[in-house]
Amino acid sequence: MLVMTGHAKKLSDLGIVIPNILGINRVLQSLPPSYKNFVMNYNMQNMNKEFPELFGMLKAAEIEIKKEHQVLMVNKTTSFKKQGKSKGKFKKGGKKAATPPMKPKNGPKPDAECYYCKEKGHWKRNCSKYLADLKSGLVKKKKEGSAHPRRRHGPMAVNRLLMQRNRRMRMNVDQAEEEAEPCHLGEGQAGRR
Repeated sequence: MLVMTGHAKKLSDLGIVIPNILGINRVLQSLPPSYKNFVMNYNMQNMNKEFPELFGMLKAAEIEIKKEHQVLMVNKTTSFKKQGKSKGKFKKGGKKAATPPMKPKNGPKPDAECYYCKEKGHWKRNCSKYLADLKSGLVKKKKEGSAHPRRRHGPMAVNRLLMQRNRRMRMNVDQAEEEAEPCHLGEGQAGRR
């Protein structure tokens, strides 16, 4: 801006007069994109300032823009840590902080009943009889996810079951319509009039 003011002064010394508004518009157009809010406010409020006043306003705007830029730079440099298991937390001095003690896993309660041998004090997965029978081949271990053998339906089977249910419901509605007596609302009242 100072360079432009100097050029305008030289031109005026040579006898070429540049209107004040033309010089100010040229200065506003030459500003970098970071000043776009300042330029918009200046134009929206129809400010007609002289060069020294505009210079002061630009200085104040520059300070504000630098503050905003510093805040943005701090946010940009923040790095994200990898998510994952860490064996311990470290303090600033590089010392390892104490990790909270792990909760002990709950085992079977003394009154818990085994579903295999029906004895108390252990679960089926820990039952010595069940493990022995599994090893000898007398018992087959259930696959995970199949709690009930009749519930292993794929999407096609589920669609088929839904269609069968809908047919049964339609049949029940049709049957109820056949058995229903006709409704004669208002007939009794018409005879009374």
